[in-house]
Amino acid sequence: MCYVAYARAYKRGRTGVRQAGIALRPEGVAGAPLGRGEMDRRTQAQIDAAVAELSSLALAGNIAGALGAVDRLIKIASGSTFVWAQLQARLLHAAMDDPRMPSELLAALIERFRWSEPISALSRFHPDLRARVAARLAAAQAWRDDLTAAARRLDDAGAAARLTLRPPARMIDPRTLSPGVMRALQACVASAQRFGPLLGGLIDPEATERLVQALPVEPAPINALAFVGIAGSRLPDGARWAIALSAMYTIAQRGTDATLAPLAPARPAQSLSILRDYWDVGDESPEARRAQTIDRLEWLINQGDRADPQCAEPGDPEAPSDLLAWDLARAAMTARHACLAECVSESEAWAYLLTIAVKAQEAFESWRDFGDRYRRGRIRWSNATHDDFDGILAFLVGDPRSPWQSLPWRLRLDANNVRGAAVDDPASRRGDFVFALWRRQGGLRTQLAALLAVALIVVGWEAARLMRPLPIAAAQAPEIAASPVGDPPGDPASARGEFDRIQVVFVANGEGARAQFRNAPVAHPLADFRYGVDHAAPDRALTPKLLEKAIKGLPQALDLPPGAHFLTIQAQLDSGAVSPVRRFEVPANLLAPHR
Repeated sequence: MCYVAYARAYKRGRTGVRQAGIALRPEGVAGAPLGRGEMDRRTQAQIDAAVAELSSLALAGNIAGALGAVDRLIKIASGSTFVWAQLQARLLHAAMDDPRMPSELLAALIERFRWSEPISALSRFHPDLRARVAARLAAAQAWRDDLTAAARRLDDAGAAARLTLRPPARMIDPRTLSPGVMRALQACVASAQRFGPLLGGLIDPEATERLVQALPVEPAPINALAFVGIAGSRLPDGARWAIALSAMYTIAQRGTDATLAPLAPARPAQSLSILRDYWDVGDESPEARRAQTIDRLEWLINQGDRADPQCAEPGDPEAPSDLLAWDLARAAMTARHACLAECVSESEAWAYLLTIAVKAQEAFESWRDFGDRYRRGRIRWSNATHDDFDGILAFLVGDPRSPWQSLPWRLRLDANNVRGAAVDDPASRRGDFVFALWRRQGGLRTQLAALLAVALIVVGWEAARLMRPLPIAAAQAPEIAASPVGDPPGDPASARGEFDRIQVVFVANGEGARAQFRNAPVAHPLADFRYGVDHAAPDRALTPKLLEKAIKGLPQALDLPPGAHFLTIQAQLDSGAVSPVRRFEVPANLLAPHR
């Protein structure tokens, strides 16, 4: 039915519309959901039941069944222009407000009701919702444009983009992909599931499904109770409540919820590494790190991803609550890591946790509500409807041993109970005495520092006296295996030929060994480099410091742990092909501990 027909029906059928029990008030037409005073209860109940059935079927993946429910809704709304427009608004909210909803449903509704056209019932009665549809379609096209541009790159993102745009006819073997390509491809496939159905066939849905099947979500088995068990915690209930907001990250990072510090034993360097990797807190100056950390915490609490239009589409009524849970959970874990990394003080961390906890308690109704909203917010951020956090959240919400089950949601939260353990608490004196003594200001700290410096000088002198020069042993590179991409090229000046010439020299390095690389590429830099220690498949990427010193993508040296027996390397060449895995054996004289 076109716009002219809607207009004529609106002018001619005012009496018929009133007979359906609808008051034709202009302010009633503008509202998105159906109002209880705008149609008879029987019609309202029928529409509510059909929309609920449609949502349930679509979430279960039964798009055909959901469209059958749409057909029944169309029969209910026939004969009334206003009900017809309101029905479409309800369907749009059902398809767009829940990030778990398959995009195939939205694509089918856009085609059936012509929402992409400027003249439609949605444009006439709900222009704000029509704008939401246009924004989602524009976002889908922008994603495809970005994917096309990324496909020209020679890094992991480029390889993943090419696989997404032009997937192979057969299912790929994930074992042939490097870890970097695997991560990038998972992100591309998640976005393809969200935007692909809206692009009118530009992204092959069957090919996308093959990629989904090749990249199954297989979370590692985690004993959640080992990380969120709070039986030994001496913290007040309010402190445990605030910490429990970040329990999903505690489990994922194999930490602890029994203390403010999220890692046990306390590892400040690891917390600082997490802050650097996730929040770019990487300055050498402690003052700069502190300023960066506070800036990230304030952003999470006051803005976060709920202020990002790519995560929270304008006009989406559910996005702010979903992303608030997502932001607050991350803020709680960030405050804990910031305290352990000494970017904020303990009292500041507790103050941040109190603010986060009060904000969460006011915004959500229960732990289940918070967990469901967090999951939906995570989907809005990543586009992935399933990931390894699904099992973690299921444990937290449903297992009676979970802290979410043992702590009531409506718990009193204030500065008196969102704090550390009491001073007379034995737990507060048992494990942290030495650390607290060292951090105490005054002359005692200076004396301890002087004693430690003297001890280090003596130990270093004795170690230097006992050290003996060790011969340098060169590892013979084994014969190169055939490449899975094709036969080894005969041209030594090609990208493959330059990779084949790389040699490794092993030298002693303390109790371990150092692998020094020779014959770096000249004309064909490596797009990506991976290595493995005692692993047949290279599974490690270069750190930023190693990348800075790398020559044409090849590191100058790698430090191997004591007892390492062999080193494997693999690279993505500048042509986009993946090299074969090469293996270098550590000489036997470097395997024994040095004295």
